[in-house]
Amino acid sequence: MRNRFYSIVLPTTLAISVTLIACGAGTSRSEPSNSQSVAASAQTPPSQSDNSNQGNQAADKGIDQTKSTADVVSEVKSKLKMEGAMIPSSFPIDAGHHLTASIESNGAQSYEVIFYQTKKALPINDKSLQPNRNVPVIASFIARTYEDQSSATDVFPPINVEGGPEAVDLGHGIKGFSEGAAGHSYLNWREGNWILQIHSLLTDQMNNQGIARKMVAYLENHSLPAPKDKGRVKVEYRSGGKEVYVGIYWQDGNVIYELETDKVPLEALKIAVSVNK
Repeated sequence: MRNRFYSIVLPTTLAISVTLIACGAGTSRSEPSNSQSVAASAQTPPSQSDNSNQGNQAADKGIDQTKSTADVVSEVKSKLKMEGAMIPSSFPIDAGHHLTASIESNGAQSYEVIFYQTKKALPINDKSLQPNRNVPVIASFIARTYEDQSSATDVFPPINVEGGPEAVDLGHGIKGFSEGAAGHSYLNWREGNWILQIHSLLTDQMNNQGIARKMVAYLENHSLPAPKDKGRVKVEYRSGGKEVYVGIYWQDGNVIYELETDKVPLEALKIAVSVNK
């Protein structure tokens, strides 16, 4: 889902990015059942009646507050029609908040799921879940089947990781190459079957090398999904460097997976690492 983060994603020309291109459950909290709440209400002193009423109200609204992240992920996967469909299974969620999702498209050849963080538990595909509304989006995840893989050149543009004017040691035997052009700074490197690039505005004086080293260190002990041919991780910061957009893409046969989020690079990588069938 490209550009679904309307308030955050910025034009490519203003962005700062990290790109990788490859060559090779939450806290569960049980609420009392309706019958339990009624019984408790009959025995509870008036000073505690508010708690009992809250339990009844939750039950009356049909809100399942016992769903963990694993429950939500399992339910979403069970609804997807594409054979072998996979989605992330771990998300950064603030304390006291809930994970939910909306399935934007669902076919035998492709699907799109948007994951949200909500203050109260909401069912999957709740009508309030719209990416252009006030419900915070955690990430979007898309799978597309391509008849001709060459038609996905916009997802996997050519990136130079074989050399450059300035070599940078990123640790763990990884060497990056830094370059700049027209007010933009780029740092590219290869990570196994992936290629990575950081792109930032020179005026923001972002510590691209520091960001890259943290990502390299994390990926030293955590594996991204294995792409058949190509994979890419892109991180873009808005002007000023305080807001970020991350895109992670990889190819598995004729299927290309796209994960997009406005979480910081390490959180974005953790989401991608959790993708499994």
